[in-house]
Amino acid sequence: MFLGRYYHSLEDKGRLAIPASFRQLLGKHPILTRGLDSCLYLFSSTTWSKLIADLNTSPLAPEDTRTLTRLLAHDAQILEFDAQGRSLLNRELRQFAHLTKQVVVAGSATWVEIWDQARYHQYLNNAQTNIDQIAARIREVSHE
Repeated sequence: MFLGRYYHSLEDKGRLAIPASFRQLLGKHPILTRGLDSCLYLFSSTTWSKLIADLNTSPLAPEDTRTLTRLLAHDAQILEFDAQGRSLLNRELRQFAHLTKQVVVAGSATWVEIWDQARYHQYLNNAQTNIDQIAARIREVSHE
C-alpha cells in the first residue's frame, strides 16, 4: 500500500526521484499518466492494466469512458529508474501537472500522486476547509 508523502526537487532535465518504498511496490514498468486535480498518477503495471480493463469493457463504451481512457493513455509513459531511483518525466505530463522545482510524491493507497508542491498544499488546505461537507456527501451516497 502506498502511504505517506515525500518532498523532492524536480531536476532541470525533468528527472524526479521516486522513494525507494514506492519503487518497490510499483515493480517493473510502472505507468505515469495524467491524474485528476492537476496532478500525475503513477500506477504499477498490474493496477494500470486492471484500470484500463475496467474502463474499457467494450470498444463501444460510453463517450465519457472513451474520453477518460484517451486522456489517461495518450500521454502515459512507462517509467524506468536509474541507479539513484530517478526517472525522466515527459514534458507533456510535467506541463499538465504544472510541475516546477518543488514536487510532492504522495501515496494514495493503491497509486502514487505527483504534485507541484504549492498546488498540493493549496489543494489540501481547501479540502481540509471543506472536510465536513465532503464527509456529509459521502455519507449521503453510501446510504442511497
